[in-house]
Amino acid sequence: MRQQSRRPDRSSEGRRTIDLAQGILIGRRRYSPGEAFAELLEVSRRHDITLTSAAGALVDLATGIDDGSPSTSMYAVIAEFEWGPLFGDITRVASAPRFE
Repeated sequence: MRQQSRRPDRSSEGRRTIDLAQGILIGRRRYSPGEAFAELLEVSRRHDITLTSAAGALVDLATGIDDGSPSTSMYAVIAEFEWGPLFGDITRVASAPRFE
């Protein structure tokens, strides 16, 4: 009998990322789930990136995550362009260096 892996596969991780991003758009823009998905899809097409990358960039923007890698930085620029106004200065302040 084959034992199933407990590690989630990439598709389920991607689906969770998309669900999180939809939730962000539902909360911030008061979208329906369909409208949120449509916006994510439109952004991915407009910038020629995957849907999961667009969703991940939005989640990272909302949580203030940017690991500085070139590909993540490209997605961060896209997310800031598309959704930055939803968060105002919150994400910039959260990720700014602290001097104490």
